[in-house]
Amino acid sequence: MGFERWFNRTLNQIWGFVEDRTGMPKWALRPQPDFTFKPSYWTGAFVVNAFLYQVISGLLLLLYYQPSVNPTYTPCGQPSGTLSVAPAAWCSTYYVVHSVPMGSLLLSTHLYGAYAMIFLALVHFYRGYYLGVYKSPREFSWVVGTLLLLATLGMGFTGYVLPYTQIAYNATNVAQELYNSSQFASRDNPGLPVKFSALAVANSKVYMGTRSSLAVFGVTNVTVVTSISISNGPPGNVTVNWSGGTLNSAPDLQGPWSPVSGASPLAIPITSGAQYFKVK
Repeated sequence: MGFERWFNRTLNQIWGFVEDRTGMPKWALRPQPDFTFKPSYWTGAFVVNAFLYQVISGLLLLLYYQPSVNPTYTPCGQPSGTLSVAPAAWCSTYYVVHSVPMGSLLLSTHLYGAYAMIFLALVHFYRGYYLGVYKSPREFSWVVGTLLLLATLGMGFTGYVLPYTQIAYNATNVAQELYNSSQFASRDNPGLPVKFSALAVANSKVYMGTRSSLAVFGVTNVTVVTSISISNGPPGNVTVNWSGGTLNSAPDLQGPWSPVSGASPLAIPITSGAQYFKVK
């Protein structure tokens, strides 16, 4: 006897017993077709279970997490009863890992659960594409699933920065600039304005994206990182503002560094490769 027949017969016997004594109609537990026993049919259920775990673990983390960049009294290395130097978001994450029972396990499983959910959602998406579920009469189901996939990716992106660690902040900066690059004209068309970001204080670098490449404008050996900034300039140019020294430029961080003639603020033509600036 195959597993499917045994499963359906056992289910019928159990539900028959319940129906005889309660009078409930037979609707919740009914025989399952053979194709439902194939693992590829379960991908949607895998995604739902991953989502449920993310909700439960996220709610537990929410009991301790503080979504703020202001100082906090939550202990994260500072003397008891004093405000922290680090932002509250980072301090509350530190507290979960080091002070909450099994907090490290909870936070780690929430992180890897997000990875698992994104992976399983992509598997479910491509399975649907392979089977042609986007075809009539299930187009609406396909559209809803695609929107849910985008929402999953969006939640993964926004959740990545919540611990407010250095790597989370830097990665979010890069992703944001890559998105910005698709919204504005680039140096590929020097006759139009160019979008640049402000100086990223976290890593002393400015990430500038274009439609065809990513050029990095970095700052090194700067005591005060706010002594240099890069912003929009005339078409085909960037405007560099600096103070407290001489502006130098190089094709990469290893040099060679050459002084840039001119006074701040200075409009500098956009080149085809990455440029680095520093004040010394």
